[in-house]
Amino acid sequence: MSWFMVNGISAAAAFVSLCIFIITTRKLASTIRLGRELAMHIAQATTGLEKAALALSDEHQDFRDESRTLAARMAESTRVRQDIERSLNHMERLHLQLQKTLNRQRAVTAAPARQRAAIQTHEGSTPPAREGQTSLPVFVQRRISRTMPGAHDHKL
Repeated sequence: MSWFMVNGISAAAAFVSLCIFIITTRKLASTIRLGRELAMHIAQATTGLEKAALALSDEHQDFRDESRTLAARMAESTRVRQDIERSLNHMERLHLQLQKTLNRQRAVTAAPARQRAAIQTHEGSTPPAREGQTSLPVFVQRRISRTMPGAHDHKL
């Protein structure tokens, strides 16, 4: 009977170990399946992150290119602004010179006109058909007559 008990205990132990083996293999299969799913999710997440990194890299490159373009535009705008300021300063100097010339010309033409008027009253002669020619070009005379009211009333 002792052999019978040993065989029974041995059979029970084998049955228990077979049950443990079956449970373990099921758990192992479940773990392997979950591991594969996890690996698949990780691969998908990695692919998504690579796409996002590539998109960010492209966006960064676009911003860098746009920044260079804007820097070039700003440099060009600064250059143009400086050119405009130089031109305005030059035009202002020319305007002042023209004003001085115009004032001198008025003084020169006003004095002979007064003398001629005095002579005409004494002599009774008619005034000449044309007053003295100015040294200013025609386009400058036109510009002056447009900008200064009353300048078109008498020749410069």
